[in-house]
This record gives sequence, C-alpha cells and structure tokens, in this order.
Amino acid sequence: AGRLAQALGGWALVVDYRLAPEHPAPAALEDALAAYRWLAAARPQASIFVTGECAGGGLAVALARALLEAGEQPPSAIFAASPFCDLSISEQGFDFSASNDPWLDRIFATQLAACYIQDSDPASPEISPLFSDPRGLPPLMIAAAREEAMFRSAVGLAERARAAGVEVVFEAVTDSVHSFVLFGDLPEAQRAPAAFASFALAAGRRR
Repeated sequence: AGRLAQALGGWALVVDYRLAPEHPAPAALEDALAAYRWLAAARPQASIFVTGECAGGGLAVALARALLEAGEQPPSAIFAASPFCDLSISEQGFDFSASNDPWLDRIFATQLAACYIQDSDPASPEISPLFSDPRGLPPLMIAAAREEAMFRSAVGLAERARAAGVEVVFEAVTDSVHSFVLFGDLPEAQRAPAAFASFALAAGRRR
C-alpha cells in the first residue's frame, strides 16, 4: 500500500475489515463499502483508486460492483493482483493440474473459500466477482502469475470485463508466485506500483 501510494503521489487508506471465519460473507464487503463511502464523503474531489491482492483483489471488484448497483460513483480505477474471484473453486477459475503454485492446492483453496462463504452461495456475484456483471466497472488492471492455480480466473475476469466494454490492462507475470506484489524484493513487485500509477492516473484524468 505504501509503495502504491508513493507511486501515485497520494496516500493510502488500509481497511481493517472483519475477517473470516469469525465474520463470514458479506462482512468484508460491508466494511469495505463503509470505508469507501466515508472516504468519498471526506474527499469528494479526489480520485480514489482501489487495490487489493488475493481475496482483496476480488473484494475490490465486488466493491465497485456494489457501488454501481447502489447508484453510487465507483472508484476511478482498480488494481487487482492475483484476484481470488472464484470462491466456488470451479474449473472456470482454477487449474490445479497444470499449476506449479507453491501456495494453493485444491484442498487449501477450498478451505479458504469455505471460511468466508459458510452458508452463502459460492457462485453469487458479490462473493465470486468472476460471475458478476462487469458492465460499468471502472478501468481495471489485473496482474497474476502464470504459475498460480487461480491464473485462469484472473484471465476470465479480464476477458469478461473487456467484452463488456471495460478498459482492461492484463499482465501475465512469468516465473513468479501468487500475490507476488507482497514480496517487495521481486522485480515484478517493484515494477507493479509504477505500472498501476501510470494506468490509474491516466484513467482518473479521463473520468
């Protein structure tokens, strides 16, 4: 968050949203909405960019979708890194057979998703943004490692959004890991803030 804020020439609000399994869906989305609405009211003239990795990447897209459905202004741009956007763990979103992912296998991914879903429908759009209607979403930058098990869902999210007329930049990172942006010493993690800053600032000027 700090590296992104520095690249954008702004500051970051990191939301301490409630976590599963103690607080299942839709607690995280409710908290993200509350924080976004507070920030939008406090800084009505500012360009707001929303970013997240893994579950946070899926949550960023779900947040924008929820704002649109409520008739509110979505963020100026979104950066979703390795987005966990298919909590149904379907073949549309995951490929465990071809994956070299050192983090996620089918069992672990299913356990993570179950902690948040609990009694909810795993394919509902607010839980799995891969299956949501992407029309009207703000400019979207998605990055994912080719080696990660959920690379397929990142590609699918980008393709669905682009087909719906959303401005999309997709970066397929080679020889890396899930949520690579967390590891600041990796070259791809060092490049990501500047790449998103260039994309987001251009998108903000157009809105």
